[in-house]
Amino acid sequence: MYHAVCNNASSETSIEDIKRLLESSSHGDGAMNIILSDDEAGMGFIDKVNASGLFGLSDEQHEWLVLSCGSRVTDRWSRRYMPVNNHVTIAEIWRESSSSSVGDSACDSESGPVTHVELMEIYHLAPGLTAHRHSLGRWYPDTGAQSWDNHSIYERRRDFSGLTLRVATKEGAPVTTFLQTPVPDVGGYMGEIWKLLANVLNFNYTVSPSVDGEWGGLDANGRWTGLVGMLQRQEVDVSVGHLSITRDRSQVIDYTESLFMLGYSLFIKKPSTLDFSWTTYLDSFDGTLWAILCLTVLCGSASMTFMYTLERRWLATDRPRDSDGPLDTLLRFFGIACQQGADETPGGMGTRFFFWAFFLAMVIGHAAYSATLVSFLAVQSLVLPFHGLDGLLNDGTYRLGVVNGTSMYDYFKYSRSATHRQVFKRHVWPLHDHKEGWDHVRAEKMAYFAWTGSVEATCDIVKLDDEYYKHNVAFGVQKHSPYKQFFDYHLFRLIESGLLKHTADRELSKRESCDDREMKGLGLPSVVSALALLAGGHLLSLLVLVAELLWCWRAATSRHRPLRATTRRPTKSPRVHHSSAIVVRENSIAISWKLVSKN
Repeated sequence: MYHAVCNNASSETSIEDIKRLLESSSHGDGAMNIILSDDEAGMGFIDKVNASGLFGLSDEQHEWLVLSCGSRVTDRWSRRYMPVNNHVTIAEIWRESSSSSVGDSACDSESGPVTHVELMEIYHLAPGLTAHRHSLGRWYPDTGAQSWDNHSIYERRRDFSGLTLRVATKEGAPVTTFLQTPVPDVGGYMGEIWKLLANVLNFNYTVSPSVDGEWGGLDANGRWTGLVGMLQRQEVDVSVGHLSITRDRSQVIDYTESLFMLGYSLFIKKPSTLDFSWTTYLDSFDGTLWAILCLTVLCGSASMTFMYTLERRWLATDRPRDSDGPLDTLLRFFGIACQQGADETPGGMGTRFFFWAFFLAMVIGHAAYSATLVSFLAVQSLVLPFHGLDGLLNDGTYRLGVVNGTSMYDYFKYSRSATHRQVFKRHVWPLHDHKEGWDHVRAEKMAYFAWTGSVEATCDIVKLDDEYYKHNVAFGVQKHSPYKQFFDYHLFRLIESGLLKHTADRELSKRESCDDREMKGLGLPSVVSALALLAGGHLLSLLVLVAELLWCWRAATSRHRPLRATTRRPTKSPRVHHSSAIVVRENSIAISWKLVSKN
């Protein structure tokens, strides 16, 4: 849509009126706004629009076309600051004129027919720098457009040579590092991306640290601190670092497009206590498999007992009946399941086939159990003092370290969650920087709130399971910065080329490996359940023995006969001279009292 702006606006028109005029002309689809003359009135209007930043709107919203006489362009436009992101095209009109002097009337039709129109753009990289003039092409009345430049504005104006940007940064390895070299520079993942961007756009930069060592938050007086405050006060042009994108910060600064997402977790010093597992020998199989295994042993022993009965009845085998009872068969099959073998093999062909099939199945099951058990015994789990923020509150002995002046600090301070507010009130301890946080974690009972992939979290520090406060990070720029659109465009190109992923793999994968390859013997926590079973079995056997003795004592006293216990094993022909004896026969719990006379 084309709209002649200067027909409806003048140098006296307010910015609000101009904005309403543009909105009414675009109807949401963008528009070509034409300024019909760059005379004194037109230039006054242009200066007002330029100062308001409307020339810098993205090309999807508004394009501007200014009609100008060829003799006035250099004089009137080169001396005016036109930001690098302006979307103004100047139509330099050239006419045939009978007069040697060319004035404002040279653009009028009476000055002669149009010979050609030169389409160009003029921009400045920064105030005070030389104007850049770029020809887009020419239009002739008889032949039309010629030599037209179809590249986008971001490709046409990608040479920022001569521009030096002021950069502020904050240490936060490995994502961002401040290199205190003879010429200060920025490193880490964000620093490497910034260098790629500087190489593409061909600009220079200077680096300085955060003025107060903070990222940016509101102080008690409502002023912004850190990098955000430096951008708001226009002390720097760009902040290079993993600056979190928040709603409050977006009111005073702008961001480039998000470069990646950060998640934060709780870190504590690695506990020295190992977890005592009472179910180590049961965890190898799940409950369903244990139930199937027990059912298999029961059904297998019942089937074998039934087959033994059929063999004795129909095959007339001489197998003893007492060795094929249900209880003996069940104990025999339980021994097979435990890989203890059997004292004898069946006599019949059918029972032998079933016996060996069951034995082979139990060998396979036992091999699977043994392999899983070895894995369970090799993995030593830690006993963590708490899990998550709720656990931190319930434990009550840990402080929570959070770097002051960061979005994470505001995350707890202004949270609507009752848990987060309690954590901030009772446990949050403000820190100056990340190094101080890791030092506190190693020296005392402090949980530190830091990036999940922090390389400072070495093998003596453990990360808790939960992850909090996932947010996007980006470069920060001044509000309405003319460079933002160019940064966004070329950052997208870097993402498409794969350079950002390659940089992330190189810079963010430097965390120390904590894989311990050395062979270590098992400790008490790994076999505590087996020792507990042994101790429990021993205690139970003592209790049973005491119960038996009490039962015998009660039986003896009930008959009013003396009870004498002996530890001597009876001989084949035991003889006791005129005394009472207790004869305990193997495989029987009966007690017999006899009075034996001397031969």
